[in-house]
Amino acid sequence: MQQYRQPESEREFLDLAAQRFHEAERAEAEWRDKSLEDWQFFNGEQWPEVSKDKRRQSGEPRLTMNRMPALVKSIVNEQRQARPGITVSPVGDGADVDTAEIFEGIIRHIENTSDSELAADWAHECATIGGRGWFMLKTEYVSDRSFDQELAVRWIRNPFDVYDDPFARQPGGVDASYRFRVYDLAPREYERLFPDTQLATLSSYRGIGDSFAGWANEQTIRVAEYWHVEREESEIYLLDNGLVTTTAPAEKARIAKRRTIEQPKVYYSRINAVEVIEPRNGNGNNQWGKLWPGKLIPIFRVEGDDYDVDRERTVKGVVRDSKDPQKMYNYWASAATLKIALGQRAPFLVAAGQIEDFETEWQTLNTVNRPYLKYKPTEASGQQVPPPQRMEIEPAIQGMVEMLRQADYDMQAIPARFSPAMGKPSSQASSGRAIEALQQKSETASYSFADNLARTKRVMAGEMIEVIPRIYDAPRVQRIVNPDQSTRHAAVYNSQATGISPEAALQQCQGECPEALDKIYDLGVGRYDVTVTIGPSHQTKRQEAVATQVALMQTLPAQAAIIAPYAVRNMDIPQSKEIADAITKTLPPQFQGGEQGTPEQQVASLQQQLQQFSQQHQLLTQVVSEQSDTIRNKRIEQQTQLLKQRMDDDTKILVASIQAKTKSQEQALAEFQAAHEYADDLARLATMPFGGQPQVGQPQASQAQPQPQPQNGQPAGSTTNG
Repeated sequence: MQQYRQPESEREFLDLAAQRFHEAERAEAEWRDKSLEDWQFFNGEQWPEVSKDKRRQSGEPRLTMNRMPALVKSIVNEQRQARPGITVSPVGDGADVDTAEIFEGIIRHIENTSDSELAADWAHECATIGGRGWFMLKTEYVSDRSFDQELAVRWIRNPFDVYDDPFARQPGGVDASYRFRVYDLAPREYERLFPDTQLATLSSYRGIGDSFAGWANEQTIRVAEYWHVEREESEIYLLDNGLVTTTAPAEKARIAKRRTIEQPKVYYSRINAVEVIEPRNGNGNNQWGKLWPGKLIPIFRVEGDDYDVDRERTVKGVVRDSKDPQKMYNYWASAATLKIALGQRAPFLVAAGQIEDFETEWQTLNTVNRPYLKYKPTEASGQQVPPPQRMEIEPAIQGMVEMLRQADYDMQAIPARFSPAMGKPSSQASSGRAIEALQQKSETASYSFADNLARTKRVMAGEMIEVIPRIYDAPRVQRIVNPDQSTRHAAVYNSQATGISPEAALQQCQGECPEALDKIYDLGVGRYDVTVTIGPSHQTKRQEAVATQVALMQTLPAQAAIIAPYAVRNMDIPQSKEIADAITKTLPPQFQGGEQGTPEQQVASLQQQLQQFSQQHQLLTQVVSEQSDTIRNKRIEQQTQLLKQRMDDDTKILVASIQAKTKSQEQALAEFQAAHEYADDLARLATMPFGGQPQVGQPQASQAQPQPQPQNGQPAGSTTNG
């Protein structure tokens, strides 16, 4: 790559810029001429000037059936349905997944606030038409009352405004050493924007701009944003302890390896034909430029087809190779129209003198609608002849129609955009699978244009990863955009640039944000990689998800209530989230985990779960109480039955004892009564006279009473004293 010595004066700086500009201008001259023709052809200028003049004089039609916009839009709109998505992944040196997601969220925030889709879509369309498109990355203040800056993606409307380094060979020109973006201003507008410049004070611009020929005249003044790269060499050292440093240690023995590296430094200047407009006092090591915090020139090129043939560079879009079929289509459409129109204007065959005195009527036959025509039935010699007759000529319409079909096929075949891809029915395919195959073939043929855009966006995203830690260096609360376009806030800073501890940085951010922030992300630590994927947009994915979820609900009716909240949440209807939340509340607790929302939503969800747990606790307490009462009643009943059984047993024992005692007492009483009667009998006998009868009124002894037997040798009836 060509190297340049750093200029020592403003004049030398401008001379170097002029040399580079003319270098790029000469190298791109052929592409600019052909690309301009492509744009004009796309815009409908499809007849050569010679053909237009000839047909204008003869009155022949020159129809323009412009098929180019439909061809270009079919390619461009496919890309808009599957815009490239940026993914950030941690690589090493302290990088982590959470911080990678923060980088992704910041990039999505930048794309949303700066409407980057407009910039990328237009660059892709310019590349499809003329071979090249551009968009740029720049820094802007967050608001008119803030000193904080953020990145923005801006479009470049005119692709011819950028002049590129012709020695850059990498795809997209990422290795470019310089790049110009020019724009022309009216003298009055220039004086308003740059009143303090030398050019604004001149009353005449003749002879100005010898180095930049044509940059200043009485109608316009050209201003250029001039970006250039200076590569500075430095050494890095691998120490014996494994550390890599850019500072040589005091002890040379500690150096295990060393190597020389080139560090690119990108500078920005605004210039005109005679002076440097901005910066006035320079910046950094280059007094004629302002240092950009990244490593690449932040003007990014989107390419169409770009290749070399025999050392000649060819840059083109899809229009260039489609010109000839389009011209052929226009020609045969015009020819067929002319022949059909002339079929009603065929000349009449008349005899000499047959229309004499009626010439005016016959000459205006094709322009005036007349109900009848007069003629003489005789010729000039007086002989009678038949009426005049039109000479019918059958035009070769069938051959022209075949040529139109051929031209139509060529316009489809050259860019491989067949009828189904253009929204028309196809005679080549009748089944749905055949039509889908043709559509897929068309998409594959033009996929390189979308892939080139994805490559450029990956380069831009890599530059964002490089620049973001230097722009978002001080502790700040940053809006993060999630993949579903929902937002949240996070605390970010760069410890390498500020030297502030994470605790102090987090405390500073907590005072600026009403949300609860419990973590701060360090953007200055770690290495991150960027990948870009081409696929359906998040909106398209949501629509596909709804269709799939509805199909699942029909296939699995038992699980339909569980799937329903997710399907409703993805629908593009008013209050879809509220409806989904309402459905979720009707589900069992184990299916109400849902998605993580804002802190307020999480608190509300936790409160709802707490209320549900409280209700469950009350229900369980009631059930336990009822069960305890039941167990207690059963226990009392069992104890009562045992006590009753014991009392019954004791009663039976007592009754049996009483009965036994009663029987014994009855027996004793009977014996006592018998003894008492016996005693009574003895007493009565004692009161009777010996051998006499009982006294009157005394009871007589029973006849059956046994007589006492003599004891101890005593005679019967004897008694003893005592």
